[in-house]
Amino acid sequence: MTDQNDQPPAGEELTDEQKAFLLAQQAQQAAASPSPAADTAASMAQMTGRGPELPAESAMDQLMAALRAQSAQIEALQAQVGVMQKQSEEAQAAAGGPLTVRYADGAVAKLQALKAQHPDVPQGHFDAVIKAAEGLAEGARALVKTGASDVLKDVEGPAAAIEKFIGKTHWRLSGKHIDFSAIADDVETAVEEALKLVA
Repeated sequence: MTDQNDQPPAGEELTDEQKAFLLAQQAQQAAASPSPAADTAASMAQMTGRGPELPAESAMDQLMAALRAQSAQIEALQAQVGVMQKQSEEAQAAAGGPLTVRYADGAVAKLQALKAQHPDVPQGHFDAVIKAAEGLAEGARALVKTGASDVLKDVEGPAAAIEKFIGKTHWRLSGKHIDFSAIADDVETAVEEALKLVA
């Protein structure tokens, strides 16, 4: 037998009629008092409904459209810059390479020519300065290849050694008048061009 709430005593199984009755009773209770989850779902459904567009929304949409257009323009300009850089590199290669390398190589060639022109200076007089100029040329090539500012010391160090040779060492060891002005100009220009590459 069942008690007054139509609940079977503990340990008895429900009949099909009792199960149906309980399910109907639970459905009536749920309809009469909706759960908090149902209320939340209903609120969310109402919030997703779109009302009229606000003035700030249309202004924001216009701003976003302008930003997308600007982004497309920037991408097009970046592509043009890439093409121009490639053309510049090709032109430099055709002209003999970047200026810093050309001037550094010029300093090496001029020092070797001076060594050949002045066999009367002490033996090995030009060896250290030619080695420094070759270091300058190697540093310039490394700088052009990497573009890293920490490679700049590989240009400035040899350049300082060449300038010291021209200003002091040559006069102290030989005393012979030799015009180093073209070499000094090449070294100075090679350093200036190297500084432009890392700026």
